[in-house]
Amino acid sequence: MSEFRRDVLTGQWTIIAEERQARPKDLRMKSDELSDGSICRFCPGHEKETTPEVRAVRLTSPLPDSPGWSIRVIPNKFPILQSSFSHGVLVQHEKNTLGRFDEALAGNGIHELVISAAEHWKDASTYTVDHWDLLLAVCQQRIHELLHVKGIKHVILFENRGAMAGASQSHPHLQLLASPLVPNNIIAKLCNARVHYTKTTRCLFCDLLKREEREGTRMVMTEDSYCSLAPYASRVPYELLILPRAHRKSFTEIPQGERRRLGAHLKDLFQRLHRILGKFSYNWVLHTSPVLKESHDESMYHWHVEIIPRFSQLAGYEWGAGMFVNSKSPELAADELRRMARA
Repeated sequence: MSEFRRDVLTGQWTIIAEERQARPKDLRMKSDELSDGSICRFCPGHEKETTPEVRAVRLTSPLPDSPGWSIRVIPNKFPILQSSFSHGVLVQHEKNTLGRFDEALAGNGIHELVISAAEHWKDASTYTVDHWDLLLAVCQQRIHELLHVKGIKHVILFENRGAMAGASQSHPHLQLLASPLVPNNIIAKLCNARVHYTKTTRCLFCDLLKREEREGTRMVMTEDSYCSLAPYASRVPYELLILPRAHRKSFTEIPQGERRRLGAHLKDLFQRLHRILGKFSYNWVLHTSPVLKESHDESMYHWHVEIIPRFSQLAGYEWGAGMFVNSKSPELAADELRRMARA
């Protein structure tokens, strides 16, 4: 029987409808392939075809925009938000209000790509833990820098992998988007966390983690620094939430040891998903605190990571009602993922 479930972090509702359940092999990537890398401007040797690099980890040549790198950060050639600066400060414009209902703001911001590896064929499940740590270190440093650009209020790190997940390029890469506005989804999490803190003087994310550990049915992996679980109101099959045990508002604050353990945790999770799903499309997102107005808000927000496998396009009900329909319960998904651990 179907069930409505509410997500405690966002307040959004999901329908868990297991009678529509598909087998794992039915969820695998089918006609979702992108280019094979025969002509790829992100591959070594094509550096002059991209925008000039902002940062790079180089193994051999010290020359920028040349081969010999393992990770590159470049401005997005087709950005969602346009970089517009005056004397090093992001240009701000007054909101343009038209009549009573229409409101607009110039789309200024910073949109960058993090080319995750030189090898075209690699993905999140094939990186070594050393490479994961290096990649996360580059992202951590760049997020810190972007959050200190005057005018920026929010930075998000994400990967679109596979055409079903919105990728237009198959070479592994992450994206960083720095915005002068805090998105509604983040505001909702902050508001719910604030309400919970006002009532309990405790962090909502920390309390959620304790509850999930007590119940156990949705837990996938637990270790000293991180826990991963299938959210109670999962939007899609095999959706995962990774919560750090240490309460920190920002990913930029974590020490090197915790960053490396996050890399190992992510590698393990992606390998488990691949054992069940084979090649599949996904988005993964790292949420870190926006620029907060009040210092006491630091006690309320808790940085975290989401992994969202993508098997189909949103349909009429999702668009019309703003509510996801998930064909696999998080309890069943978590059980399958627990059993995918290597001996």
